[in-house]
Amino acid sequence: MKSPGKYFFLLLTALLPVLLLLSTCSNPVLNSGQVQTNMSAAGSLQINLVASETDRSVVPQEYFDAIETYEVLLSGTQSLGPLQVSDTLVLLEDLPLGDYTVSVTALDAKGISLAAGSESNISVSGEETGTVDIMLLPVMGGQGSIDISYDWTSSELPAGNVDKVLAVITPSGGISIPVDVELSDNGFQFAGDYPSGEYVFTSELFSDGVLVSTISETVQVFNGIETVSSTEYGPEIFQVVPKAPDYPLAQQKGLSVELSWVDTSDFETGFEIYRSEDGGDFTLQGTGLPANTVSWTDSPVVPDTLYTYRIVAVNDFGPSDSQDYSITVDPLISAITASQYKPAPLILGDSGNTIALSELLRGFENRLNRSVLEVLKVSAGGGAEARIEGGNVVIDTSQMPYELEGQTVSLEYVVHIAGEPLNETYSTTASIQMELMAPAVETITEDELLEPVTGFIYDNRTDLERKMRLYEPPGPQEIFENWGRVSNSEYFNDGEDARAAKDKKGDEADLALMWKLKTDHDETYLEYSRNSVYAGFVSSEGEESDQFTLEATVSSKDDDNDTIGLIVAFLRDGDSSYVLEAARSQGSSSGNTFIEPREGWGLIVRRLSPDAENPEIGDVLWIRQLNVGGVSSQGWKNSSSRIKVVRSGDRVTISTTDWNDENNYVPGSVIDVDLNSDPELSRFSGPQKYGYFTASQERTSFKDIVLNGGVIQDKLFYLNPETGESEVWWYDRSFKRWIPMAGVDVQGLLGYPLEVTNPETGETYLIERRGFRRGRWEDWRNLWEKWDRWNVPEKRGRSGRNKDE
Repeated sequence: MKSPGKYFFLLLTALLPVLLLLSTCSNPVLNSGQVQTNMSAAGSLQINLVASETDRSVVPQEYFDAIETYEVLLSGTQSLGPLQVSDTLVLLEDLPLGDYTVSVTALDAKGISLAAGSESNISVSGEETGTVDIMLLPVMGGQGSIDISYDWTSSELPAGNVDKVLAVITPSGGISIPVDVELSDNGFQFAGDYPSGEYVFTSELFSDGVLVSTISETVQVFNGIETVSSTEYGPEIFQVVPKAPDYPLAQQKGLSVELSWVDTSDFETGFEIYRSEDGGDFTLQGTGLPANTVSWTDSPVVPDTLYTYRIVAVNDFGPSDSQDYSITVDPLISAITASQYKPAPLILGDSGNTIALSELLRGFENRLNRSVLEVLKVSAGGGAEARIEGGNVVIDTSQMPYELEGQTVSLEYVVHIAGEPLNETYSTTASIQMELMAPAVETITEDELLEPVTGFIYDNRTDLERKMRLYEPPGPQEIFENWGRVSNSEYFNDGEDARAAKDKKGDEADLALMWKLKTDHDETYLEYSRNSVYAGFVSSEGEESDQFTLEATVSSKDDDNDTIGLIVAFLRDGDSSYVLEAARSQGSSSGNTFIEPREGWGLIVRRLSPDAENPEIGDVLWIRQLNVGGVSSQGWKNSSSRIKVVRSGDRVTISTTDWNDENNYVPGSVIDVDLNSDPELSRFSGPQKYGYFTASQERTSFKDIVLNGGVIQDKLFYLNPETGESEVWWYDRSFKRWIPMAGVDVQGLLGYPLEVTNPETGETYLIERRGFRRGRWEDWRNLWEKWDRWNVPEKRGRSGRNKDE
């Protein structure tokens, strides 16, 4: 019998060649991912281990991070493996040529399979290294764990904290399984172990028994892996309406109401504004307001309307509660109160009571913009009439008897915002009560009367218009053809006389003929064309007068600064001439000699004689001068001024306008003298000739000449019997028509008080400060002495109403 040791030795000896062969063909040597097979006629294969991109989007990264090693198994022409590698890149060398199938399994540290993949029909040739990508897919099966937590610490619940959570977990295609969660003030947590697969985790959140939110989440469970899900939620998860906005406020801005409020909710999706007018139904006005809005403007709104606003926060689950806020829209213009303005009393019988518009606007406020306020319309009651003229309201009480003294009348007016539409929105009405007062009686003494005047004056408009059609006043041609001519110290009866005297008086006669009668735009005027000459026209022989009015506009095209004016009185004494002048100048210097008036305006007595040092100047014997408008170093240069002379017996009144203003006589320019008050003036007492002159001023012209000669011939006067106001009309020779003088009345032109008599009708009117009476002063003197304040004499009537009384 053979022993076992002997048999084991014989078996080992028989198998030794086989074992040696296997030792060269079995497990390869691993070196940096390379596998050596030590075979001839062999090739190589590179294997890339890749995790599926699709699975990476589902499987957490931790799953792949848990892979420790890979088992690679090669089958086919030659079986190889399993090989343990740690890299995702495997290079097998010296493989026999042929087709292979590669299988790979990914293992964690415990040897648990996490993922696997395979690829077949892989050819290995000797030409080049073959390459294959093995996609590793998770190995389902086994068991993993879930850890889910929700947090809402940044949220605000409208009804308190979440106090109950009902949760279930549902496997894919399976039945829901209720699970418990750990609830805290800030959220809740759920954890558990479950077989690999897909699950839906659903939780219902309750607050005080009310379901406030439902949350669902899909989770994947993988073999040996803990799936963690942690989410922080905002208020959008809570299925409740927002909190009501707080502290609503409304403020009027013009025709808008600006609303504001406090947003008390974090989970509204927007706001809605509802509005009620004067207690009516609420209607939706403001829509589309986004979350977190805290203001809104309602425009336009209607003044004197009560608006109630309701501000509501909204989300997908409904509207919030709300608070109502009411505001009455005030008018755009504030109303005046009686205490803010108390007007002066209205004078009965006066057609010209005035109130400044600025006084009526006192206390009003424009609440819309910075535009000014204006008075559009006025009306008065109780028999008074009101109208707007310029910047004043004129109230006519001329038809109201004095017995109404102490009573009141109402003045109503409309205040409007300038530049805005003419409607009630931008306007308001106001009224003030005005007391009526009878005027104090104002008598006229004889000493106050000016010298009477004769002129074409009417208190019937039909008579005035008839005179306008039939009458044309005399003009400059009569002066040019028939009046006497002054040339330095010489005097000629007219132009023919000067031409006839050329042989005897040579230069002086030639200078007297330098006058020209010109026409410009149908206007005829006189012009003198020489310098260094005293030249003038004086009225014809037999036309001397001490009752007349003279007017003319004087000007010069030359830049000299000497003297032009009107002759108030002219007389010859031997070979000398004495002239009383109303003179205008621009400084009047002739070389080193001044030709008065140096101050630009004055009344001058001048003597022109052959022995004068300067014949064109003569000798100034008396002067009274004023500065009216100043003088210019530039000379006349087409400057103009209008001069007026009124002679009433031995009383002389002269006045002038400012430079280049021919319509408005300057009150401060009046020079009034009595010819008997000075020896140099007294020589002109009684009727004298009158006319026009220039002293050393070239290219002088006299336009719009007034030829009154005792009767005011170039003016027509109208007295309005209804209002007591007057009109003055002048004759425009260019268009041959009568034109009203804007802003000029009889008082302003002729003065007051005075009597004006119409030479054609014989009617006399007593002109007073602010009205007139029909009749002479004598007719009224006795009535004034017996005046009864409450018994107005019938003789005054409407046409004789005095606006002062």
